[in-house]
Amino acid sequence: MAKGLSKIALIEPTVIAECLTTEIFWQIRASLPFMATALKEAGFSCRVFCEELVLLESRYEKLAQEFDAFGISVTINTVERTLEIARQLKKLAPNKPIFFGGMVAAHFAKKLLQVGDYCITGRGEIVLPRLLEALNEGEEKPELAGLTYLENDELVRQAASDEWADFPSDFSVIENYGGFSERRNILHLRKPPQHSIFFSTGCVNRCRFCMSERRYRTREIKNVIADLRQIISLHSTLLAPRIMVVDDCPFGDRKKLKELLREIAKVRQEHKFSIQLQFHVKPLIEDKELVQLLVAAGTSMLLIGFETVSNESLASQNKNTTVEENVKAIEICRQAGIVPYGYFVVGFETDNPHIVRSVFDFIIEQPLVGQVLPVGLMDGVDGARGTDTPMSTLDVYSYGATVFVSHKHPTMSSAELQRLLNEGYERIFAPSRIFAMPTMGEKAAQFSYWMAHRRWRPLLRAHVDRLEAMEG
Repeated sequence: MAKGLSKIALIEPTVIAECLTTEIFWQIRASLPFMATALKEAGFSCRVFCEELVLLESRYEKLAQEFDAFGISVTINTVERTLEIARQLKKLAPNKPIFFGGMVAAHFAKKLLQVGDYCITGRGEIVLPRLLEALNEGEEKPELAGLTYLENDELVRQAASDEWADFPSDFSVIENYGGFSERRNILHLRKPPQHSIFFSTGCVNRCRFCMSERRYRTREIKNVIADLRQIISLHSTLLAPRIMVVDDCPFGDRKKLKELLREIAKVRQEHKFSIQLQFHVKPLIEDKELVQLLVAAGTSMLLIGFETVSNESLASQNKNTTVEENVKAIEICRQAGIVPYGYFVVGFETDNPHIVRSVFDFIIEQPLVGQVLPVGLMDGVDGARGTDTPMSTLDVYSYGATVFVSHKHPTMSSAELQRLLNEGYERIFAPSRIFAMPTMGEKAAQFSYWMAHRRWRPLLRAHVDRLEAMEG
């Protein structure tokens, strides 16, 4: 194993995913610019390479030559791409360490460590600098909380620590950040930016189908605002920056969220930009001041987890909302001039064909721009599970934003559920709905969905046949 590690390449793989945002824009996760600061404060230098921004294949030789170690941030649907990147780097630089991090790295440690050297469980801003320091001191198998490695082909897992840190992120070290991507979107244009920023990690809710971290933490507001100002300074297209607060639960500490929105509103007095947040129904219907502050902060869209139009399914998944409250939240958004973008999930244990069809009816009746995804389950190859549902998965890499059914339902075949989804997509992504949208922003989103669905359609039809073959 190499010593004298000082220059680190951090890599974020990408895959073709059925996500409207990345069909049009480039968007990267907020973790690696945050990690860049952690490394800098520990005396290491780094460069961040996100595949949504750059064509990584053309840089393998440069990476292998110029950097001393490689960190790859892995999510559920990038595991296989992560392995491919790691193999290429090992081939070119066999003695340089590769470490993996991200929410699911621990679930797939045995598979990842066939190619790389270390997996980090939990937050990495403390563990990663310590790992690099230990390697520089000659410790190849250090005892560090949150570190996993192979020894005699057996996993050595060390329990994750509760330690964490907070500081401003460093977006300046990201290759090709701020302007157009080297990749092209479904319109055959180089992808424009949608920036990511985070205020909190974890979630205070306990929805059964979700695998978000249960421990909830918020960042210092001054650090979030520092990130915002840096993003604005690096943004380099003519259109005003689009910035998404990527938290699962920004409303977990409502008082502190209000403080943040007030500070964002002050920045908006100096710069033009728009904000999007992932949100929940209850804060919208319970707190009028919060809605006013969202408007003052420049919120153009709230991405709201309505999930379903079945009160039985909402209750069974511990969603803590009702369909009636969902409708009220849509009305509040429209009155405030905020686009309500709907997140829906179908294929819960309590769902039947009527409920699945009624979700698409609801989207058309409202009318909403939104995504409808089948339940995604994660059975890790090491036996870990991301949800507590008794249903099983057909694909260990299924959890995430995908339109393909990948689980076994207790009363419907997987192929039947996929056919119901395909019928619904034909309805909600129809070009005629473009003109039904109430705002120009929603019309543009609906047009983009129509364009994306033209590419998804043959894959969705083929998936029905694949499921029927799998189920015999």
